[in-house]
Amino acid sequence: MKSFAALAAAGCLMLLMLTTAAIHAQQRYAFVVGAEDYSPEFFRHLDYAEEDAVALSERLRTLGFHVTRMTGDESNPDYKPTDPATILAALDGMLKGIEQGDTLVVALSGHGVQFSDEPLTPDGVRESYFCPEKAKLDNKATLLPIYKDLLTRIKKCPATRKLVLIDACRNEMLSPAGQKSVPRIKLEAVHENFRKVPAGMAVLFSCGGKERSWEHRELGHSVFSKFVLNYLEGKADSVLYDEGQPAIDGLVRYVRLNTHKYVREKITPSGQLPELRGDGDSWPIGPAPHPPTITSRIGLTLNLIPAGEFQMGSPPTETDREEDELQHPVRITKPFYLGKFEVTQGEYQRVMGVNPSWFSSAGGGKDEVSGLSTSRFPVEQVSWYDGGVLQQAEPVGWVCPYYTLSGVEQRG
Repeated sequence: MKSFAALAAAGCLMLLMLTTAAIHAQQRYAFVVGAEDYSPEFFRHLDYAEEDAVALSERLRTLGFHVTRMTGDESNPDYKPTDPATILAALDGMLKGIEQGDTLVVALSGHGVQFSDEPLTPDGVRESYFCPEKAKLDNKATLLPIYKDLLTRIKKCPATRKLVLIDACRNEMLSPAGQKSVPRIKLEAVHENFRKVPAGMAVLFSCGGKERSWEHRELGHSVFSKFVLNYLEGKADSVLYDEGQPAIDGLVRYVRLNTHKYVREKITPSGQLPELRGDGDSWPIGPAPHPPTITSRIGLTLNLIPAGEFQMGSPPTETDREEDELQHPVRITKPFYLGKFEVTQGEYQRVMGVNPSWFSSAGGGKDEVSGLSTSRFPVEQVSWYDGGVLQQAEPVGWVCPYYTLSGVEQRG
């Protein structure tokens, strides 16, 4: 019996290990940087780099990614992209938790430069630099080397699937003061002569040689980032998805075609054609995007509430404000579906078998609704506990607000 018990225990342990490995293999991580508030000594201010980073972070969260985001608007100074050391420290902190089988996406949105008089590295490439917000062209220590420091770290990372998005060849990069420095600082775009990247990763640059990466007011984003977002949101043709899932080859095809077309038609005839470097093998980036609207089994219309952040509460100046309405940030860590309309008495009764409403034909306020059909009236008199039972009975239609927010994390 002991040997049987030992065998059973070993079998259970093996099953647990396999299950744990299978769960871990699904882990996805993203590191997203948006830098736009530059010193006018060298660089022009960008309009939408932070918007690009925020929107991409939220989209990736809906696809199951654990996201580390750096923008100038972050409250924690450790997540502001001010200098290379701060960016690399945040990246290193995230990379420590990644294991073989994981997926890694790294995205940079901001200014980027390459010095045309700089010698090639031993790997045969000319170093390219991402510009943190405190970057200075006359001090390379303030610039982040993309090849030596960023891509080398990603190469060493044990993740099985790696994608890098670099949107850093901006039009009108230099400020008026910076333009005066150009004669003594010979610059090229970050992808010039960048014909090689470390093995095991795909790097998608926002444009090709001699081109610039454009922002556009109509989009509220850079053109490249907007079409990356469109693809990840499921807005491309279905043939560009792998069984409904966003994948590398579909992303590259969609972003290249639509970025180039948009820039040619709206901005400049020369266009903007993103270029892929490195590993061209395709793999799924994440699960199929959540549809924006679904219908539950009893006919409830539910709208997708994406992951993201918002300010809960009201400002002190608001009329009739209560003392407990202090504004504070709330993060929705997971997307969820919320009913478009109030749950009706009829819908509640179909699930629960009872109608607790005061304003119903059998309720305490029946005289006030005498002769009216109340099945389409909103259900009321529903307690916290009733909502929990309802959610278990109708799990697709999370109709009680107490239970829809299980992925919400309040901070502050």
